[in-house]
Amino acid sequence: MSLIIRKIDGKHTVKLLCNGEIYNYQYLRKICKYHNINSDGSDCEVIGALFEFYIQKEPVFDAFK
Repeated sequence: MSLIIRKIDGKHTVKLLCNGEIYNYQYLRKICKYHNINSDGSDCEVIGALFEFYIQKEPVFDAFK
């Protein structure tokens, strides 16, 4: 089980608790590297990293701000 805690813009905190394996994490890690996002942790860590990136870019995530 993994617990990922990430700070977003100093105001918000994302907490992600994973119990299992992210099967396509290698592909997601390539997306992180393409966008220069640091995701060198567990397979679940890429989810928190991408959420942090996309919450700032996509209007669909405005409800989470």
